[in-house]
Amino acid sequence: MVVIYNGYLILNNKTCQPQSSQGLGHNFSKLFKSHCFVSYISAFYYIAISVLSDVCSLVGLVVLLPINYDGVKEDKDKSYSTMDSFTISNVRRGSQRLWVHFACLCFISFYGMYLLYKEYEEISIQRIQQLQNLKHTPDRYTVIVREIPLCIEHKARDCSVHHFFSKYYPNTYYSYQMVYNTENLDELMVRSYNVHYYINDSELSDGYDA
Repeated sequence: MVVIYNGYLILNNKTCQPQSSQGLGHNFSKLFKSHCFVSYISAFYYIAISVLSDVCSLVGLVVLLPINYDGVKEDKDKSYSTMDSFTISNVRRGSQRLWVHFACLCFISFYGMYLLYKEYEEISIQRIQQLQNLKHTPDRYTVIVREIPLCIEHKARDCSVHHFFSKYYPNTYYSYQMVYNTENLDELMVRSYNVHYYINDSELSDGYDA
């Protein structure tokens, strides 16, 4: 099995980690610069779901709840519990009040699609802007390959990398460099992750103090 890592993400400590919703109140541009693009998209999804939930709650409390409760008055012979008084079961079959439920469902559905459209548009703009701002440096086109299989023909591992990339990526493959002592590389990666998290925590704490 061959595992391929993006060298640019490792070099710049842009590993995608799940982000909590605690810091979503900060500027999105700061989140976009300090974390990977996946975290930026997750933050947008969180905001969209929160807005849609607020709209659904508002429609239910202001529009649907009074209509369902008024349905109790239409049929005084039935006894209702506390929660049953606010459900759609109080609306009689064939009543014009059912159109209100249908209209609210249509409104919530179209509003949810509108939020997804605006979110996709904003993410697309930020993604295009990110690609335009990136500088073309060699580290952005570098990958790290681990668990390289042994080449049966030459009894070596480095030629497996050369044969694989020259065969499947002839237009983009340039060269390779073998690293035999991976313990030092793993240690450097762990140290870079720790420094990265320490810097992010310091920036967040400074933002809260401000």
